[in-house]
Amino acid sequence: MCSCNNCTRSRSLTSNNNGEGSRSSNSYEPWNIWVATADHVAVPQVLFTDPQIASVGFTEKDARRLNINVRAVDYEIDTLQGASLHTDGYTGRARIIVNEDRHVIIGATLIGLQVGELLHPATIAIICEIPLKRLWHAVPSFPTMSEVWLHLLENLGCDEVCSYFSIFV
Repeated sequence: MCSCNNCTRSRSLTSNNNGEGSRSSNSYEPWNIWVATADHVAVPQVLFTDPQIASVGFTEKDARRLNINVRAVDYEIDTLQGASLHTDGYTGRARIIVNEDRHVIIGATLIGLQVGELLHPATIAIICEIPLKRLWHAVPSFPTMSEVWLHLLENLGCDEVCSYFSIFV
């Protein structure tokens, strides 16, 4: 798998190596635009420190450097009811980076105990370019840590989120 990784010039991460090996061995799966997105723009990464640091996609600084019109949205994970069930005294923070012109998430960073487990939904949202108005309908289980995604969307502000639904009113 490492040799596949070296040939394809993607980042040398275990998950990418597994994916490259799988894609390279499956001749029936042609290259497509999503392969490049996953390899370069939305590579999930987890630093297994205490607390964990998990990220995928752009940081606010990197997006602004590329002149992307972005907004950073934060949420304190420890305010979730699921966090109190997870660990007493849980502390953590989540941030998404939203492309204001395209209304999609282009980056996410989470810091806290086992936040690496929360990273995959952000990776899917970024790679699939799921519009915020569609993500709003992905209701998380209660009470779980997954509620962080709902609260991040709420922190965008009702005016922005609700304006996407004005065609239905």
